[in-house]
Amino acid sequence: MTKISESDAEEWRRAYDINVFSAVALVKESIPELRKSSGRVIFISSGASKFALAGWGAYGTSKAALDHICAHLAVEEPSLTPVTVSPGKLDTDMQKQIREEGRTSMSTEAHASFVAEHEKGLLLNPDLPGTVIAKLAIGATNELAGKHYRWNAAELADFQSK
Repeated sequence: MTKISESDAEEWRRAYDINVFSAVALVKESIPELRKSSGRVIFISSGASKFALAGWGAYGTSKAALDHICAHLAVEEPSLTPVTVSPGKLDTDMQKQIREEGRTSMSTEAHASFVAEHEKGLLLNPDLPGTVIAKLAIGATNELAGKHYRWNAAELADFQSK
């Protein structure tokens, strides 16, 4: 979490290496086998791919790139079912880091909202979106291909039940 004016290109490269280039490399190598089984590719995105938040440029834009890669894969490989899922605000170490380190790079209001959601117990158990993601990997249908969904979207209702 660094504002553009205070960041350096290496921070951005690291975010893109983690969130974009590793996914492209893995998918590229998997395509021949995925074609044989009309396979599914589930990318993990973020709500940050859809809006701008001070200090989140590298992360948000790398997740937006992932959303686009999913859309391009759907066009280029129509036998595959690539889907991008945003899991929401999860009770993870990432959220802890945001609360502890985000004060200096985020607006006061944005940082306070992350702290308040944690204090109110509003962070999600990772098992909830994790279950949806696992079920999509097994049973996503082609009408979902190339699109970005929140884990609890109405279109994914069939994958949300236990």
